[in-house]
Amino acid sequence: MNGPLELLRDAAHDEWSDPVETTLRAAEGLLELVERDWIETGLEAARMLRTRRPDQPLLLAITERALDPDPNRVRRALQLAVAELEDETWSSDLGLRVAHYESMGVTSLGKSTLSVLEAASQLGNSRAQLFTDRRAISKGLGYLNFPISVAPPEEATALLAPGVASTTSRFWTTSRIADAALKAKAAGRHIIVIVHPLARLSPLNRSVFRPHRLLIDVGI
Repeated sequence: MNGPLELLRDAAHDEWSDPVETTLRAAEGLLELVERDWIETGLEAARMLRTRRPDQPLLLAITERALDPDPNRVRRALQLAVAELEDETWSSDLGLRVAHYESMGVTSLGKSTLSVLEAASQLGNSRAQLFTDRRAISKGLGYLNFPISVAPPEEATALLAPGVASTTSRFWTTSRIADAALKAKAAGRHIIVIVHPLARLSPLNRSVFRPHRLLIDVGI
């Protein structure tokens, strides 16, 4: 079994695993250090993660909560963060909020996007027309109870735009999705940003966030 420092070193170097799983492992390691030696080892480990993974907003979120010399406060804050990471109802809630749109543009088959669409269909009884310009995405959406058109997603009433991180005015995503979002914005369409709640950057984390070179930011 990996010790807490091994878990944190893995999180610091793992660029390909699911961000939620990576962050859960990091939180597990930090919680172990809370019980062992927080002042001497834990605080430094949290700072190390922030330095080595400024590209990972979920890690920034949990380590921000750990920048505290009081181990009891850190324990409570990290336990709350773990509960937020494990709670997937945010995407279902978003699906209910978008269920009323007549059409939705789909730019990816990511887990969060599919969760939003599943909730819109199954919980919100949506019958929206889905627009996507990629046949592979069209085929991947086939299991959902939606009519699907191969068309530019930015032409839909609402564009589903998954991102890696967000603030109140911007979000970070791939250039392809950013291009669709800018076109949708110019046309007066609704842009539905799909970002994990913990990836909404605080002012402190916005100051240190360094997105992957393949990501760009879009004003919303």
